[in-house]
Amino acid sequence: MELDAGEVRAGWTWLVVAGAIAIAFSLFLYNADERLTNSDRDVRLGQTLRELRTAQFTVSGAPSDLRMVSPDLRRDSQDHSSH
Repeated sequence: MELDAGEVRAGWTWLVVAGAIAIAFSLFLYNADERLTNSDRDVRLGQTLRELRTAQFTVSGAPSDLRMVSPDLRRDSQDHSSH
């Protein structure tokens, strides 16, 4: 099977155009990702999430509302606090 010069040229043209489109699309996606990652909205969201994680880490697991504690434990804590 022989290829004529027109087929070879068309193949190279297709390869170069497809490669250029792929590179252009990759650069577009990279720039869009960088723009979104470094946007003011995303920076504020990251700060908010860091604050929430810090708050969750520093809060104790014990209930702070006495209504959430069983009556027996509530009575014990009141007895200890009155002495």
